[in-house]
Amino acid sequence: MRQGALCSLAVVVLAVSACKTTKQSGASSPTEASGVENPYCRSLGLPTRPFINAPESTQLGTVAADFQLPTTQGSFQLSSAFTGCDNYLIVQDIPRQTREFKQAIWLRDGAALLKALPKNTHVFFVSVANDQNLRQLSLQSITDNVEDALKAMSAADAEFWRTHLHFVTVPVAEIKGWLGEAMVSPGWGIGIDRFQKIRYVGNYSDPHRYEASLDDFGPNLAMLANEPIYYNFEAKREATLAAEKATIVPIFKGQPVIEQKDKIFSEVELPDAATMA
Repeated sequence: MRQGALCSLAVVVLAVSACKTTKQSGASSPTEASGVENPYCRSLGLPTRPFINAPESTQLGTVAADFQLPTTQGSFQLSSAFTGCDNYLIVQDIPRQTREFKQAIWLRDGAALLKALPKNTHVFFVSVANDQNLRQLSLQSITDNVEDALKAMSAADAEFWRTHLHFVTVPVAEIKGWLGEAMVSPGWGIGIDRFQKIRYVGNYSDPHRYEASLDDFGPNLAMLANEPIYYNFEAKREATLAAEKATIVPIFKGQPVIEQKDKIFSEVELPDAATMA
């Protein structure tokens, strides 16, 4: 590729893979993390990152501020329980992206979820129901669902997951602070990645569960595991970039791209030939 070449999207994609680009804004590398290494993180082969005190914001991609949730195991506070290497998922029984199916996603797929879920992940289950009886029924459904999965595991694995699965005792509408606001609007569920950044939980659709009446694919709770799988990929990628002292060549810098005749272009100025060699 010549210096300053005008690249088609296909070539840009190859360039992204080859150069391992796009470091997350504001993300610190493991070498920048301060503090004592967490033995728990070391046991998982993961670096420890410090907790970042941040102002409250619901904006996607910003550093997540501290929060507190009442659970069946007691109060959980992010800053106190923060390990430095975990992912956190806060999910509703009826998230916005599955409401057309009129059924809580907590009734099945617990075993598949735990099988796919990376071990450095905490999941918080919270109901949208304001009625206490309905909320208790919903929480009982997910409790029974995951308990059936835990019974099939070894005692050590079951105990591990019991410390990583949390059942919130208040409805979404009563969650305080930024987290409560984000859970209500847009209502997709919230993830907090390894860089302590706010993410939205994405699509639960299972390509094996097509429903003709809705012309859509039905939800599968196990699809939730794709979020922390990707978070872990990103953290590993950034650690690799930091270790290699890689040169980052931005291609698209957050600006909208305009599609013209099925082609998207970006002009990229690469380092000189000696550096590329």
